[in-house]
Amino acid sequence: MAVIDVTVKKDPIKPEKKMICDMETFSTVYSAEIRHYSQLKDCAESFVVDCGMFYLAGHEWNIHYYPCYSDLVDYMALCIRLCTNTTTSLKLDIQISLIDSSGRRKVVTDINNATYFRRNDGDQIKIMRKNKLEYSKYVKDDCLSFECIVTARKWSPVT
Repeated sequence: MAVIDVTVKKDPIKPEKKMICDMETFSTVYSAEIRHYSQLKDCAESFVVDCGMFYLAGHEWNIHYYPCYSDLVDYMALCIRLCTNTTTSLKLDIQISLIDSSGRRKVVTDINNATYFRRNDGDQIKIMRKNKLEYSKYVKDDCLSFECIVTARKWSPVT
């Protein structure tokens, strides 16, 4: 009968580098003003206003204003779109407020844990009925002002 020795004679192989991954959180506040708002009243459903870009969590983002929300044309919408490639998914909390002429804010949308996986991710976010908005205190002197508070979370290696 053969005897097989199964005892470990050496230390197990140690990794060359130990990597720790941790959740990182980033936040920004983005404000925009749309002038000549009344000219958007009769726009086509596919019409988009580019409200600019911002940087968050190492990525470039774009905000678009849609005078006619694609599913319900009597609503307006915003879209926060990821403009750069990502190797890890991003979780976003998005709070959108309309700003009146005195600077007071009214939160109209509060989204938690929106997931962005790749470039161009981002859905239209329904904000308010157009007829309600047009006659509200938020359209003043033919301008509409809004603010987005965006918080992004992602897993990143920590060295």
